Amino acid sequence: MDMTNSLGMGLSTSESLDILHADISQLLRQVDGNNRTGENGWMSGWPFHHRDVRSTLPWTTIGIWVLQGAALFTAYAMVSQDMDRRDSLVVEAFVVLLVAMVSCYVIGWDRKLHREEMINKVKVVLKDLEACIQTCCELGWGEKLYPDLYMPSCPAITALWTYRDSQLVNLPAALLVRGDIIALRPGQTVPVQCRQLEDDGSLELQPGEIYSPRVSNSEDPPSDPRPVPPLRPCRFLVTHTAFTSNVRMCLENCHRRPASVQDRERHDIHRLVEWRLLPLTLILILLVNLLRYFLLRDDVGHWAEMLLALPVYATLPLLPPLLPWLWLGLNTYGTARVLALVQAGKVQQIDVFEEEEEERLLLTQSLPVQWSWVRSLMWEVLTGRTDSLPRTANILHTLGTVTALCCVDKRGVLSCPNASPEKVFFLTSLEDDGIGSEVSSETEEKINDLTENIAKGSREDVKIDLKSQDVSFKASAEKLQRDENVTNEETHANEEKQTSNTAVQEDLVDVKAVFPESFSEDDFYECHAEVLDITADPHSTCGIQFDDARWERHLNSLKPLGLNILLNNCNPLTVERNASFMDHLNCVSKDMGGRAILRYRRCLCQLVHQIGFSDKVLELFKLRLQVAAYRGLGSGLGQDQLSRRSSFLRNKLPVPNMVSVVTKDYTTGMLQLLTHGTADIVLDSCTDFWDGVDLCPLTDKDRKKILDFYHRMSLSAYCSAFAYRPLEKEEVPLVPAEEQKPISVQHVSRQLGEVFFELPVKDLDELRGSDTPTSDARPEELASPVQTDPGRTTGDSNPSLSSHDKDRVIRNEQDWFSSQSRQVFIGMVSAQYQAKQDVVHMIEDLDTACIRFVHFSAEDELRSRIFSEKMGLEAGWNCHISLLSSMEDRSRHSSGLDGERSRHSSSETEGPARRSKLQLLGTHTEEQVPILEHAQVTFRDEVSEHLLPESPEHEVSEAVTDPSKKCDLPGQLCVSGNQSLVDSSNVLRQCSYESQNSRYSAEFGSQDNALIRADDVISMETDVTSHQSDVFDMTNRAKLPRGIENIRPHLENVDNVPLLVPLFTDATPQATKEMLQIMQEYGEVVCCVGSSTNIQNTGVFLQADVSVAVEPEYPQLCMRHGACPVSQCQEQGSSPCVLSCALNTLPCSVVFDKEHNYTSILLQMVQEARHLVLCIKNCLLFLLGCQLSISLVQVLSAVVLLPPPLSGGHVLWLSCLVVPVLSASLVAKETDKTVMTSAPGKNQNHVPLESVLQFSLHYVGRFVPSLGVCLLCFAFILHAVCTKVSPPGACHPMFGNRNMTLSWNGYEGEYSTGLVLAQECCCFLMVLYFGVTSMSYVHRSQPLWKKLPFTNIVWLVSFLIMLVLQVIYFAVAMAISTSKHSVHFSLRDVPLSAWLLGLLWVIFLVAGNELVKLHETRLSVRYQKRAKLQFGTKLGMNSPF
Repeated sequence: MDMTNSLGMGLSTSESLDILHADISQLLRQVDGNNRTGENGWMSGWPFHHRDVRSTLPWTTIGIWVLQGAALFTAYAMVSQDMDRRDSLVVEAFVVLLVAMVSCYVIGWDRKLHREEMINKVKVVLKDLEACIQTCCELGWGEKLYPDLYMPSCPAITALWTYRDSQLVNLPAALLVRGDIIALRPGQTVPVQCRQLEDDGSLELQPGEIYSPRVSNSEDPPSDPRPVPPLRPCRFLVTHTAFTSNVRMCLENCHRRPASVQDRERHDIHRLVEWRLLPLTLILILLVNLLRYFLLRDDVGHWAEMLLALPVYATLPLLPPLLPWLWLGLNTYGTARVLALVQAGKVQQIDVFEEEEEERLLLTQSLPVQWSWVRSLMWEVLTGRTDSLPRTANILHTLGTVTALCCVDKRGVLSCPNASPEKVFFLTSLEDDGIGSEVSSETEEKINDLTENIAKGSREDVKIDLKSQDVSFKASAEKLQRDENVTNEETHANEEKQTSNTAVQEDLVDVKAVFPESFSEDDFYECHAEVLDITADPHSTCGIQFDDARWERHLNSLKPLGLNILLNNCNPLTVERNASFMDHLNCVSKDMGGRAILRYRRCLCQLVHQIGFSDKVLELFKLRLQVAAYRGLGSGLGQDQLSRRSSFLRNKLPVPNMVSVVTKDYTTGMLQLLTHGTADIVLDSCTDFWDGVDLCPLTDKDRKKILDFYHRMSLSAYCSAFAYRPLEKEEVPLVPAEEQKPISVQHVSRQLGEVFFELPVKDLDELRGSDTPTSDARPEELASPVQTDPGRTTGDSNPSLSSHDKDRVIRNEQDWFSSQSRQVFIGMVSAQYQAKQDVVHMIEDLDTACIRFVHFSAEDELRSRIFSEKMGLEAGWNCHISLLSSMEDRSRHSSGLDGERSRHSSSETEGPARRSKLQLLGTHTEEQVPILEHAQVTFRDEVSEHLLPESPEHEVSEAVTDPSKKCDLPGQLCVSGNQSLVDSSNVLRQCSYESQNSRYSAEFGSQDNALIRADDVISMETDVTSHQSDVFDMTNRAKLPRGIENIRPHLENVDNVPLLVPLFTDATPQATKEMLQIMQEYGEVVCCVGSSTNIQNTGVFLQADVSVAVEPEYPQLCMRHGACPVSQCQEQGSSPCVLSCALNTLPCSVVFDKEHNYTSILLQMVQEARHLVLCIKNCLLFLLGCQLSISLVQVLSAVVLLPPPLSGGHVLWLSCLVVPVLSASLVAKETDKTVMTSAPGKNQNHVPLESVLQFSLHYVGRFVPSLGVCLLCFAFILHAVCTKVSPPGACHPMFGNRNMTLSWNGYEGEYSTGLVLAQECCCFLMVLYFGVTSMSYVHRSQPLWKKLPFTNIVWLVSFLIMLVLQVIYFAVAMAISTSKHSVHFSLRDVPLSAWLLGLLWVIFLVAGNELVKLHETRLSVRYQKRAKLQFGTKLGMNSPF
């Protein structure tokens, strides 16, 4: 295109980056200013709001801590000066207030980082922009750093042609700025606001609109092939920077993501303890102490101690002072562990193909994670220097509880970037058995031997010498020459081919000499369709392989196909022309109602290489001419006919189009006409087909088989047909003189290649007016897309493809299309986007982990379902939902209902309408689809559902039973009388798929992309007054909603099936975002995976709980040339692709490059996150149990009238050191891979009451008996102390020596060392019991005899250290107390009963904990079974027809 030569246009790279930097900076200052002034609400910036789920320290807790500190200070001031523990009160108060103050600072600082997290990430991007501006100030970016201009269109990559540095480049849309000049291609969607520069400049386009210029003379249908000027790209001026709206959306909505399951559970439990349990405990302890103080005043302590200090000791453990610190530390560590896996995955590449199916990486070994990585990442997360958004989108919490993994992009992310060949179709006349195969092999050998004498040495360097190829085309040319002397056309009635009886010139190949003598006429059979299935093979050099191990016997049919692909479809010289033609067709399809097209050519080099061609083949040919043509729907049609044709728009059949090239063979000097395109228009240009041995005439049955395959494949794949025709030689080749023959030269005008051609459409009425050919007639003149010489009549028809062109000089379009009207059909290739093998493995593992994989597909239902089946998803009749609203569907697919009503309104039009429906099958001027009998509506293949018109039953049966009605049928003409019944029944059998020969049915009945199972039943409307009988119903006909606006009413009033489906079709970014929000409202935890190069994904990324961006593999123009150069990006921010990825992925926590195997890394991240989340939950449950025990033992001692078993120092010691250390050590166990077999829970708004009751029951079984033992030991020690210093019989079991006048009956004063001894022993026992109890928390789901807790070395070391520290604390406390008093007590004063009870209880404690664990395990197994059953329930059981 000449636009690439436009110089001095557009901005330079440095100028555009300056503008982008300035616009984002201005927006950042504006949003930051709003946050500082409080325009977004003061509550959003206050970190201590009691209703903020994410806040770990509400103001109510801070207030309670302050009151507790004040109470301790008051008690210190009120108690007597001689009280031993008076000084400890002020220390305890100071510690409580200090911890509260530090916690407030830490949480406030963390919340500040949370509020500024997205702002800081935008600032990092601005720094990258500044670095790019400095590096690009002079030279700019090289052209190789941009995607290729003619890169095949990919929805996952948003790029526009833009003028940068005086050259036209394919710029990522995120880098478009105001002032840029872009070249919009026809039919392209605009991602930015822009204004047209050409013409009058009045056209302005908004983001999301399509630039669709009108095709000249499109309203006037042509009667002859009409040249149409190609639609060119148009220059537009960008008036608004593209990405500023996305940046604003990220900055304003980044804090609106749902709170995680862990945050909600922690918040709910905290509120339950703070607002329910703490007041209850406080009231109880105050009531008991008041009663004790007034009723037993001589047996208790000072009133300030009883009413101020002891209530603080009982309530302080309920609100652990270090809980905010512990929560922050554990989450920082867990997030760093998960992010370290990403770093490890980038260092060590994973290849899933190197592992066996049962020994995949997820189940065998984990990625090596170095502690240095974790330590550095912890510091980055803690200080807010990471770009993984650990606060606004906590990747640890989300991946640990994810219930739905949603993917919003397909190509390059879930599938390979290029469509790979899936099936090869061609016709052959030889029966496919051992004899035929042997004959084919012998024939090929003789042909190759003969060719060696014709062309020597010129193709020695080619992998396959093309010898067979030349003979194939040569034999075709000879057949054309021999056909000139044939006077009687061969008919299809005898179904046998005859060889020519005319003598052949000496230089031509004699078929008798080539074929063995045993190859007689009986060896020729009726032609049948041969379909070769192809599967992806990553271990193969070509990437694919034929399923049939004996595929090489068809080489004679495959080689012409491969050469056509190489010279036409995969020729680099045709790229620009093909791209312009596809852009033109894109606009043409919009005029036709949005009909789909074959978007750009499909590279089939894998197939070419598998056949045996090498790249050097292109050096043997020269491209002379390239001509493109298409055909519209036509005009002048009746309303019912137009409606019928418009029904194909809903099926997304491509616009009939073809591209023909003329190439010159340097070796022979011959000109070859090679054509590829849609089968309907290519087939109209063909009169014969190549069966691998000879030319055979195309009959109606042959055409029907071809079109059946084409329509079947076009609905779900990308099907292209190929044909060829040898033209006359342009020059005399370098061959021996005795073989040289005078050849006429054809002059091809190059002006034909400068325009596109719109072909005329014949209406059905015109076809009905002529005699319908019988099944054994040659249909050259029935529906050829072009008109041959006007002087020729049908009676002068000659089967030769070249005889009518002899001595003709091609100077205009009429001559050109006349010369290509008798081509030879070669075959068809269907291509499909194949799911990546690692994606299939990932979906299997996610299903095992009860994580639902949901694919949001922008394609229609049929294509989406077929690809979902390839990924292993269940995509049956009740397993997918279309997000396209009914209003949008009606506006997009107008079906002409008025015409339908008029057709059914009168009986006079009933017959012609029905006749036209059946006539549609036999004509090849428009798309043909098979029509099935009503009795055959139970299909083996769901694709047949979409090929089936919803015709009422009586419309077909009435045509059979009523002899007075006539209907024109392909190959049969219905007449009155009994003959009509016979012929009509034959016609109905012919119209059914079941009427095909057994081989053809078997080949199509077992296709890989078949979707329907045996239990799938397709129902037809039998309403006689149906107004849409001709419209193909492709929608999901189950009881499921259609359209995003109907999802919520269905969930509220019907069932929850929309939350269980794995596929949503017709998904737009806005609809996808809305659906993700609906899923979150119903408790789903959503992780979104999408392309990092799609500017439309930013809003979807921001809606999900956490988002993972994947750089897609860029589609290649041709697989022979390897990957696009954009894959070799330099350091971060040094290329346009990397910079645009950084902008598009602002809401994402993790970004994967395309070189990384994101599926394996993501699975291990989910596994690690699940393990860590369960460990953190386990840690907090143990912490809660211990803290409740510390509080409960204080309350129980007051109830049983004992002195406090723990002092204030003990409470702080246990709450601030021992219990947090033991709890945190539980997180350090090795990763448990069995977590990937459990089902996660929903993100509920409250903790279920059942869970609270279960925890209470398990708490009583684990902790309460130990508290009773501690109190008994405490009482035994007090009684022993009292007995030692008191007369015999003076000590009361509860109150001690009641004759004492001091506080606590002498335990406060001279004998206070005895109380200290009892309290220290009680504290030691509690530490011991906490440690022993924590053994059952190390491996929560496995009993002690299956897995010992000592595998957690960190826990073991922490437990031992806490015991040692407790002994040291014990010794220091006893030494301090002994130094103050003359009466000394030691461990020798501890009675034997206390020793035995306290130490032997450890054995019973271990056994009791194991019993409780077994009960927990049974409950967990029961819950998991129920959850897995609900996860795996077939959807058809929930929403019947």
